[in-house]
Amino acid sequence: VVAAEVPLPFNPPNTNGCVNSGIACPVVVGKSYSYVNTIPVLTSYPKLRLVVKYELKNESDKTVFCVEVPAQIQ
Repeated sequence: VVAAEVPLPFNPPNTNGCVNSGIACPVVVGKSYSYVNTIPVLTSYPKLRLVVKYELKNESDKTVFCVEVPAQIQ
């Protein structure tokens, strides 16, 4: 998560991209996948606009997928 241009680490409850995510591992180059994960938004979180950076890494800590999405907590 990036708020006010400051990166803030946030790990979803399931950090294993191969478990309960809709992806069969190992992934194959050139094949399309649909990744599913749930991130809880607690009522204790402040209301703000932010950028969510979601990154999946392989067992060697190499980035396999990375996306940044603008979001707003209301």
